[in-house]
Amino acid sequence: MAFWRTGCGLPSTGIGAVKDQTARGQAYRCYFEDAAANPFVVGVHWFTLYDQSALGRYDGENYNIAF
Repeated sequence: MAFWRTGCGLPSTGIGAVKDQTARGQAYRCYFEDAAANPFVVGVHWFTLYDQSALGRYDGENYNIAF
């Protein structure tokens, strides 16, 4: 699960872009509710607490994917 808001100042993009923070919350809620309803899913977890630096990590990755 990775949904990030477009236009946040971090240049990396990917498959989970949403238009604003409200849509981001709705996407996470849908993801978690779908996972909870699926008997084959054991669990889900949050990946990271903070967004990555605009300068990126060692390989340049810089996503707005945090809580």
